Amino acid sequence: MIATTIDLPGPYAAASELFAALQEIADTPKREESGSSDRQSGQDPEPDIEAAIDHGTTARLDALIDKARAAIALASIPSIPSIPSIPSIPSIPSIPSIPSIPSIPRFTVFCQEAGGSGTIHIDTHEAADLESAILTGKQRCIDDWSSGYKGGESPWNMASVHCLGVAAGDVDILHWSDQPQ
Repeated sequence: MIATTIDLPGPYAAASELFAALQEIADTPKREESGSSDRQSGQDPEPDIEAAIDHGTTARLDALIDKARAAIALASIPSIPSIPSIPSIPSIPSIPSIPSIPSIPRFTVFCQEAGGSGTIHIDTHEAADLESAILTGKQRCIDDWSSGYKGGESPWNMASVHCLGVAAGDVDILHWSDQPQ
């Protein structure tokens, strides 16, 4: 057997000792049980490590030797340099809370032709107050009704559209019949 000494770091340091012990056990020659003079003389045979272990031990010892060799090989791989730690980010000062913005009320606006005939336009939108709701409602009605006209040809303007009414919030209209049946 060739003796090899390898200095291993950390948890692999015991691997070379384990390897040497396993190699010594594996290299111990088997005794011939049938021709042993100790048995014929009636004396107790000398303790033999391999003889005391059941059949198939050599294969297990070879496997242990291979594991020890693998541990030694792993220990000989140069270690990966450690990554320097990232400095911690200084804490960000707390941002003062933003005061809540008051919600803008919603209105449902009903508009019709100023002469009282024709269809009724219904639209829901946000406005600061009742007067803004009426103006916004009339303008949306004018924009919708003017969508089919080219350029400035639309007859709809603030004077030709009348606000019939305004309801606070969103309104679900379940039935509407402005013409008698």
